[in-house]
Amino acid sequence: MAKQSADRLPDFGPAMVRLRAIADASGDRLLLGDGPPHPDARLLDICSTALHHLKEAEKAYAARHDFRGDGPYTDKIRAEDERLMTLYNDGVTRAKPPLVLIARIPAKTAAGIYAKALLVRLSKTGAAGLAMSLADDLVNNPGLREALWSADPVEASTERA
Repeated sequence: MAKQSADRLPDFGPAMVRLRAIADASGDRLLLGDGPPHPDARLLDICSTALHHLKEAEKAYAARHDFRGDGPYTDKIRAEDERLMTLYNDGVTRAKPPLVLIARIPAKTAAGIYAKALLVRLSKTGAAGLAMSLADDLVNNPGLREALWSADPVEASTERA
């Protein structure tokens, strides 16, 4: 397995902040009666939480490779390795319940689809279930279908080459 340094991890910070902001604004709109909430507000809120846990887990995992080096495996290194693996496992464990829930919530907007795609990219343990849910969202999203194909149906050629 290739070494993955903490400085080479994808920076999901801005995406997490944006997802949380959309969800928070939706809650404010609902409370103030200032219009309808974002259709994916609940999904985005849960996605930002799962992203946070997975990002912290990946930072701990990457840090294991940064400190170990090529020297002897001492008791001090073993203790630090165990501490970082505990942090990694805790982050993954905390992310699992939101990931299961996210896979059950259909994304209705591009923001929801994007949030699920970020999680599929980052998650090692829940990627399969999320990928299936994301595929369903992509296939069932009418806006995406309209963007990919024009409103005029293309006639299939009946001639064989």
